[in-house]
Amino acid sequence: MLEKTDVISEEQYKSMLDTVYDGTVTIAERYLNPKVSTLHTCSSCGIQFYGKAMWLVGSNEGQRHVCESRYADNVGTRIHSSTGGVGGHYRDNLGRKKVSKEKATQKENIALMEALKLVKEGVSVEDASVETGVPSRKIKYWMEQMKNW
Repeated sequence: MLEKTDVISEEQYKSMLDTVYDGTVTIAERYLNPKVSTLHTCSSCGIQFYGKAMWLVGSNEGQRHVCESRYADNVGTRIHSSTGGVGGHYRDNLGRKKVSKEKATQKENIALMEALKLVKEGVSVEDASVETGVPSRKIKYWMEQMKNW
């Protein structure tokens, strides 16, 4: 297997990719050396991803491409595989498109406004929290902030 210090030609690297991935993963850019991240394409799952040769065909199998797996969660915490789409187009484990942070923030703000409205109408903070999914401490914080206006 390929190690950090190994120097191989592009043809040798392509041969190693074919051996490890049964011909499904191909290099989409010019190969330079094992330490450089290079664009690859998986014909099995259709994903384009960046990876280093030493990771993809090296001795650490935890760094290899696994079809349809995510590289990291929405916070950036590394999961177990080295896949991902170019341009941030990812799907979660259930096949749903990943929601951008901006859209998630908008949904959270709408839910918070709904919770504050319920509390103003006389619903308890805990009930508003359960109904909207907004943490009760967040509702209490914003109720306190609104008093200061």
